[in-house]
Amino acid sequence: MKILIADDDAVSRLLLEEVLSEMGHEVISVGDGDRAWEALSTDPDLRMVLLDWMMPGKTGIEVAQEVKKHFHRNERYVYVIMVSQRDSTVDLVEAMDAGADDYIPKPVDVSELKVRIISGIRLLDFHNRLRAAGIRQEEINEELRTAHDELEDRVERRTAELAEANRRLRLSEETFRAIFESAEDWMFVKDAKGRFTHVNPALLKSLGLDHKQVIGKTQKKISEPDEAEALGEVDSRVLAGHTVKHQYTTVVEGRPIVAEFVRAPLRDAAENVIGLCGIGRDVTDRVRQLSHPDIRTTGPLSERYTSLAIRRTLDQIELAAASNSIVLLLGESGVGKDFLARLIHERSRRAKGPFTAVNCAALPSELAEAELFGYEAGAFTGATGRTRGFLELAEGGTLLLNEVGELTLPMQAKLLTFLDSRAFTRVGGRSPIVVNAKILAATNRDLKEEVDEGRFRKDLLYRLDVFTVHVPPLRDRIEDLPVLVEDILEDMARSLGLPQAPGVYDSVMAQLAQYDWPGNIRELRNILERALILSKGGKIGPDHIDVLAAERKHPEETGVQLAAHACESLILDEAITNLRQSFVTEALRRSGNNVKRAAEFLGIGRNTLYEYMRTFGLRD
Repeated sequence: MKILIADDDAVSRLLLEEVLSEMGHEVISVGDGDRAWEALSTDPDLRMVLLDWMMPGKTGIEVAQEVKKHFHRNERYVYVIMVSQRDSTVDLVEAMDAGADDYIPKPVDVSELKVRIISGIRLLDFHNRLRAAGIRQEEINEELRTAHDELEDRVERRTAELAEANRRLRLSEETFRAIFESAEDWMFVKDAKGRFTHVNPALLKSLGLDHKQVIGKTQKKISEPDEAEALGEVDSRVLAGHTVKHQYTTVVEGRPIVAEFVRAPLRDAAENVIGLCGIGRDVTDRVRQLSHPDIRTTGPLSERYTSLAIRRTLDQIELAAASNSIVLLLGESGVGKDFLARLIHERSRRAKGPFTAVNCAALPSELAEAELFGYEAGAFTGATGRTRGFLELAEGGTLLLNEVGELTLPMQAKLLTFLDSRAFTRVGGRSPIVVNAKILAATNRDLKEEVDEGRFRKDLLYRLDVFTVHVPPLRDRIEDLPVLVEDILEDMARSLGLPQAPGVYDSVMAQLAQYDWPGNIRELRNILERALILSKGGKIGPDHIDVLAAERKHPEETGVQLAAHACESLILDEAITNLRQSFVTEALRRSGNNVKRAAEFLGIGRNTLYEYMRTFGLRD
């Protein structure tokens, strides 16, 4: 069939021409109503026309009226399909009154268009067969009136469907608005350019702003530069199609709070991302934030310490905090690698994000993958819901892989894959998850020796060994003891609610300086904690550490001696409990807090030792 297309939108004309040509029709297209009417008037073979509603010259409605006036009286039937961006009941009725046979909204659905074209051809064929059979025009008109009545019935049904759809849409909008306006959670919507389009009252209250100060603005306009940059990175990933759950620390009314958000992309009917929405809440009360009296976010780190060894290390920490590279912390057990990792986080531009630490030595081998990467519901027996792993919890912040040398070889391979791509898949999941976090690793093992022994992957060592910081043992920085003792006692006094931190006598400091500290700062903290208890919060003197001095002289006798001293006035069960605690503590000290070796010393399994540690409050 020869079909005319009249549309001033060149892109729409090309689409319609392509569809109709594929159906085997001959197509003529024009860009305005005047040329459309001229073509219809001069070419009797044109039996169908697709008219755009608004065009230069005659409008589509006016052309349809001319067709109805001039052709339908004479025995030439031209089938008119009106095409318009305005999909409403009023427009549909107006088009039918003007003489249109059918109506289709823009953007044109190709499948729907093909159905309308085929319907029009069948009606024209029916009209031609009636004429060929000699049926009078009045009969044809009657048939047409019947067809028109059926069309009106269809329009009426369509009108009712649209009214119901509109009612449901209004109900959905009202429900959404009620939830949006009354929710205590923070909610917002942004467009594809990152501008706020909707913000609920709860979020506005937390920001201390009103609608005019937020709507139409980007994050850079309402947040501090470092916070805006971090959130902008998250928004970019969401607009790329990812759903991101993350935490960050911000300041609300002068009070630092931890906010947790879920950000998801918004898509149109064609699955194109057109913006994003976010839901968040204040989770400060349920997120345990690690702290230390010497973690500072400004000023040189090394100015408080005397030893050259730690000053060099802290200078490296400054460089590590300013970089996004992987950092590997090496040093003996108890030297403070976890503290330095936290320090790197606090001094980095990710300080407002979460700090997540995972002890790889404490991960059961059969559950290590699920703990690190998370799992989906049904991934294994007992997995009743989706759970995020340590990697995902570190989104937007810092992840410390403590004792990374304890991972099994299969887990090392999975970790290497993540470090290369920064993406992983939950256990039982299919969709890759991208994580934006700074990665730190720490170990007291000699990883090169572990590689030679076949216990550590060489390629993983190369991947971790980007920026390596060697943390000196306490025996190499004895001159820092006064500062360390002061810091530790201040921290203990604060946790115990003491009015001020107790001091130590010079003789005590001299005695501490003569010891070689195999357990490093962790051992120093334990000794000071015991001394503080014995001194009842007062100044610590030689009498408060003499038992500990004996322990250092005769470590092989210490466990039993301490237990006997503590149990002089206790009943048997209490004595046995204290004796067990002393043996566990001594085994951990001798092993440098290596749980595996401590369990071997005691002749028990690691799980049993973990249970004792939990019972005696030694797990941390």
